[in-house]
Amino acid sequence: MTSTTVPTCYWCGEVATSEDHVPPKSFFPQGKNLNLFKVPSCANHNEMFSTLDERFRFYIQGSAMSEDAFQMFADKTIRGLQKEAAQKFTASLAQYSKWIMVDGERRRIFSVEPEKQNQFFEKLVRGAYYLAFREPACGQIVTASPQFYSGLDYKTLAENLGPLLNDSSVMTEYACPNPDIFRFRFGREGTPPKQAAAIVMLFYGSVEILGLVTPSPTEQ
Repeated sequence: MTSTTVPTCYWCGEVATSEDHVPPKSFFPQGKNLNLFKVPSCANHNEMFSTLDERFRFYIQGSAMSEDAFQMFADKTIRGLQKEAAQKFTASLAQYSKWIMVDGERRRIFSVEPEKQNQFFEKLVRGAYYLAFREPACGQIVTASPQFYSGLDYKTLAENLGPLLNDSSVMTEYACPNPDIFRFRFGREGTPPKQAAAIVMLFYGSVEILGLVTPSPTEQ
């Protein structure tokens, strides 16, 4: 007699009823959208992010330093923003972005609603965590990016974690089929329930998102 394992949602651990692309398929240009990553998902965590996916596709492509990102932004994203339904969003972009100089280069960075940013970044971190460890992430998840403003000081965080995040004995590069579009590395230390993990994702070779998965306060 053989037993089968019922797939569970990468986010909540409930029975999965579908699969979700992480990162979203729309982030990949034609010709580089094959063999994309999918994770098992419940209906709720598959459908609730569609609006955020499109909004952050704009933000990430708009702040990337990549020919692929530029072409997708010009060919697809701008056309989408010209639709009547996107006019309100387009009108709000000025208050959400500004240009800064980074290492002598002029870059656009965005400041968006913290709740939405955290939710989308958490989706990415949870998806990458599931791919790396084949189980849902448990505990607290903190995210940050140098291309996005938030209450977290990314520079200080990265400096403090630099030795760990760049240690090849701790962090492993995941085999991604289109690393010039999306790639990530991961590491995990400790034993449950006092176990911590780090996920470092890179979009279009220039937009970095850091995720930390740490035990909840009751488990520390």
